[in-house]
Amino acid sequence: MNINKIDLLKKGWSIKEIEDASKIIQKAEDNKLLRAKVFDKTIYWASLFLIIVGNIICSTFLIPFAFALKGFAIVLIVAVTGFTFGVLFSILILDIIKTERQFMKGLLVTLLTSGIINFALISRVSIEFSLKTMLPLRYNPYIIAGIYLLSFLTPHIVVMITQKSTTK
Repeated sequence: MNINKIDLLKKGWSIKEIEDASKIIQKAEDNKLLRAKVFDKTIYWASLFLIIVGNIICSTFLIPFAFALKGFAIVLIVAVTGFTFGVLFSILILDIIKTERQFMKGLLVTLLTSGIINFALISRVSIEFSLKTMLPLRYNPYIIAGIYLLSFLTPHIVVMITQKSTTK
């Protein structure tokens, strides 16, 4: 765990207090059992897998709404769903980065890949469903899938921008 020493100084901590807290936290991390470390990593990666699977399942269930809803409702439902999964994904990524003490490019690739897969899934399945059932699409499936993708990526983009601005 990293301690933001500048924030603690602003809150009135002395340098000695910050150093003591850093030593205590470092000692605890060093003494952590290997089993506990493996368990922590397993929980994070299992959670990441579940979020990806849940994201795919949820985006599949959005498809019938594209045929049933009129107006702004479908856009709102798709945007809120994508944003919600994006927030969950971003929180998990931040937690993994915090515990691993390094930025992992694989997490960003996983985020982008998940978003692109959902884009393809929503657009492709919507078109196939329309062709098989002869139901007309009320909206362009690429626009709906694009709204989902943008909403899904927005939370992490905001996190990256705020992290960049706070590190400068």
